[in-house]
Amino acid sequence: RKILNQYFQKKTMPSGKTHDKISWYFFIPFSFIVWYLTREWMLVVLFAFAYLFSSFMFGGDLDLVSVQSKRWGIFRWIWIPYRKFIPHRSSLSHGMVVGTTFRLFYLGFFIALFYGICYLLTEKYFPVENKELVKTTYHGYIYIKNQPPTYFASIFAGLVTGAGLHTISDLTVSKVKRIFKPKKKRFRK
Repeated sequence: RKILNQYFQKKTMPSGKTHDKISWYFFIPFSFIVWYLTREWMLVVLFAFAYLFSSFMFGGDLDLVSVQSKRWGIFRWIWIPYRKFIPHRSSLSHGMVVGTTFRLFYLGFFIALFYGICYLLTEKYFPVENKELVKTTYHGYIYIKNQPPTYFASIFAGLVTGAGLHTISDLTVSKVKRIFKPKKKRFRK
């Protein structure tokens, strides 16, 4: 108990490396559960990719300068406004479903903005490429629209599971820290 007490006095939250290890430990069991429930390998693959993406690049610590935000490389600037306006460990950052959904919309905004800029630039300066961009986008839209809804559910489940595991490990360390927190002695005057 004394060793744990000393450990948890120093430790506030799991480090990025600890979160990564936890994600790897649960990768196979979670993937097996999806396979056991669905018996469809494509759903397992979609879940697994979404889980890994969420665990290593799309989790709750994007509201900090963290390992996750650094993994975005040259695109890490996308998360600066998010970091400025979303309080750490709020439901918009660490909420399993709410946080994941919010980050999806947030990232979707930047993808739409990037697409809009590409569209306007190609329309003005490269009209032939613009027609190709619109054609490719339309074909991509039709392809995605024709996919089974279970594919999207599996992707979303993977994203929520990866982010949820991050939140659960943070809450577990906080809870254990409170248990091992030294009690202050009260002195009577």
